[in-house]
Amino acid sequence: MNQFFTSLSLALTAFIVSSSSLLAQEAPPVKAGLREAYVLRPNDVVELSVYEEPDLTKIATILKTGEASFPLIGSVNLEGLSLGEAAEKIRALYAADYIRYPRVNLSVSEYAVDFVNVIGMVTNPGKVPIPQFSDLDLRAAVANAGGLTPLADREKIVYNPIGGEAQEYSYDFIRQKGDTIILKSGDQVVVRESPFAGKTVLVSGEVIKPGTVSIPADGNLELASALAQAGGLGEEADPGAIQLIRADGGTSSYTYESVEKGEAGKIRLRGGDRLNIPKSRFVNAVVSVIGQVAKPGIVKFPLDGKLDVFRALAMAGGTTELANEKKIILSRPGEAPRTLSLNKLRENKNQPFWLFPSDELKVTERWF
Repeated sequence: MNQFFTSLSLALTAFIVSSSSLLAQEAPPVKAGLREAYVLRPNDVVELSVYEEPDLTKIATILKTGEASFPLIGSVNLEGLSLGEAAEKIRALYAADYIRYPRVNLSVSEYAVDFVNVIGMVTNPGKVPIPQFSDLDLRAAVANAGGLTPLADREKIVYNPIGGEAQEYSYDFIRQKGDTIILKSGDQVVVRESPFAGKTVLVSGEVIKPGTVSIPADGNLELASALAQAGGLGEEADPGAIQLIRADGGTSSYTYESVEKGEAGKIRLRGGDRLNIPKSRFVNAVVSVIGQVAKPGIVKFPLDGKLDVFRALAMAGGTTELANEKKIILSRPGEAPRTLSLNKLRENKNQPFWLFPSDELKVTERWF
């Protein structure tokens, strides 16, 4: 009888151990979802533990050959296996020669990381990791590299898929639709330097801040903008002679008004072009206004060279009550004096009477 119960006890023990082993094998080795379907590959780091066998605990890296080394059983090829399949393979090897009913636990302690290369004119060029359980798109790859530098070519960003032909996209396209382009391990994104990088325009002469003005990466530098970046015209600049000297030798001249308000300001400049604003030839030029005016004396000539009789009289404070507006004497070096009538000049407003430097206007006094 005792022998019968002993045999029954051993049988039950074997059944329980065997059942426990089977339950351990059937338990999911990884978390649910995407991790459940994860396939082991080189550079994954796995951790092995065997129940009640602490000496067999091991953290191992899967090599490029697909193998990882474990105590007693040596190298085991795990590449391409799920965690459950790998655990069963290891369990079978231990069961064959070393442990009667091994209870094996295998987990991934560090996943292999895939990268794409984003190089060139980005803030942080180099490898950008692909998230383990999600995708990496083109827009996110460029953003993770810190975005474009000021010298980047925003019109031709090259995407080199590892298994396909190179494609070019603008930065605007990448920002708007780059999330539709999914990258794979080994793909490359190249952001080239703008063809306008380092290109400048020289602004010289009578401006507040003479020197070079950089052409932006998109190549869009207009004449008005270059002049504004140089601080605008200096006090002695000739506003009627803004000179544009092209790098190829062509020369044009524009007025300040046409640059500020007209089409001249929209002229696109190129690297090597030069803006020169000469000093006005009317600097220090004057006319004399004497006689029956509020402030007789010297009147400075405007730098644009445009000074007519009425403006000169206004700059002298205007005529007095005793002024004879029918008899204004104009004396000009080398010419005979002329008598001007303000009334007649007013009738011809569309034809101003222009003065020259060193002219003298004398407003005579009326006698009645």
